[in-house]
Amino acid sequence: CTPAFPHDQVSKCVQSIARREGDPEAIVEPPLDIAEVIDRTMKLIEHPPMASKTSLPALDEILAGGFQAGELIYLGSRPSIGKTALALQIARSVAATGKKVLFITREMGPPALGRRLLAQESLVRLRNLKTGQLRPEEQSLLADGAKRLQQLPVKITAKAVSIAQIEQTVSDVSPLGLVVIDYLQLVRAPLEIRDRRAAIEYVSLELKGIAIKYEVPVLCLSQLTRPPRDAGKNWRPMLSDLRESGSLEADADTVLLLHWDRESLTRELAVGKQRDGELGIITLTFAGDYQLFKEVA
Repeated sequence: CTPAFPHDQVSKCVQSIARREGDPEAIVEPPLDIAEVIDRTMKLIEHPPMASKTSLPALDEILAGGFQAGELIYLGSRPSIGKTALALQIARSVAATGKKVLFITREMGPPALGRRLLAQESLVRLRNLKTGQLRPEEQSLLADGAKRLQQLPVKITAKAVSIAQIEQTVSDVSPLGLVVIDYLQLVRAPLEIRDRRAAIEYVSLELKGIAIKYEVPVLCLSQLTRPPRDAGKNWRPMLSDLRESGSLEADADTVLLLHWDRESLTRELAVGKQRDGELGIITLTFAGDYQLFKEVA
């Protein structure tokens, strides 16, 4: 402008327009008085929200009851270790309590997930479900399992491919007891973010925002980097092995690392990070025929 418009007046005009147009970044709620913060906290202590149980009692014990609303949880492993199977098992457990679950798949289609769910629920071998060669007793088990699964409040989609579509889907079906995303590296960031690391960091931060905004635990699966070539039999995954970006461990409230100990033929589930709690390792067995994990007593 000529003459120049005062800078403070420009800022006020921009902020006013932003508020009028509904820009959420321009609206800041006033800070809370400490008395109100403590009052709210005391009420949560007296009446803690019900956590979403994982189906693994030892894990729930470490996590103080299970996954908490507003948390971002990463479940990381190398390929073919069983992270999708574990996520499905947790989803079934949460849905069995009556809480609605949203499962967003970017790795496999709904029918493939359906077969795994049926194997877990009916205890019919996954291979037989693929071939369709079922004995009469297996057909009966499958029918009973299918009936139980159809009653669960679970939504499955392979259509939410971007972070914006994920938030829209979460908004459409809320309230939820759990959101599962399979998996992080396949979620699209905005096209203008071309750097791979920056895109992953953006998606991770947005997932944390979704967890907080919709007050739901978000369980996001993630690939881990390859072990070093000289890794011995005692190698175990660490937080730094979360693939693509070190910021993932900073965004997450909880990080679970799934590892296959090929010498003992067991799986190890390590709680590698928990923002408000303890760490620990749980030993599991994995029945691949049924895609089921069980704790080793």
